Amino acid sequence: MNPGSPAEPHPTPVAMSPPPSSDGFIASSSRAGSPNCPPTPLEKPSAANVAKVDALMKQIASRTAAMDAATKEKEMKIVTAAQEYLKALMAKRGEEVMNAKAIHKEEQQVGAEKINEHKKSGDVWSAVGLLVDLQKPNQYSRSTEQMRTVLSALNATPAKK
Repeated sequence: MNPGSPAEPHPTPVAMSPPPSSDGFIASSSRAGSPNCPPTPLEKPSAANVAKVDALMKQIASRTAAMDAATKEKEMKIVTAAQEYLKALMAKRGEEVMNAKAIHKEEQQVGAEKINEHKKSGDVWSAVGLLVDLQKPNQYSRSTEQMRTVLSALNATPAKK
């Protein structure tokens, strides 16, 4: 061969297909496990292997039980803390409601005493004036300017006895 001459082409290897079997099909896998040839029976595990597997299964079961117990304990702590929080929240809310009721009751008593004083003195229109806000009209309702003027005039006039 000359170093400058082109190399002779090498034949490319061709994949050889397996020869057809006696039934005319190409055998692509072993015949073991086919209907004509039953599978080979599995070997019986030895006593040592069975003991190892049992020991591993016991370890897995004990670890799983430990994890379950830890999870259950955490869950109980969370539930207990949540229940305590809710009890404290409900107690606080109960106190707030009781305080609000006491304040409203006191305000109602003061208002009722003022109205009773006006009734006793004969200033009926003053009592009505206490019930109606004469300072400013409601911006969302109809104009009550005339009613407020009438009530103010009635409050200004002394009651006749």
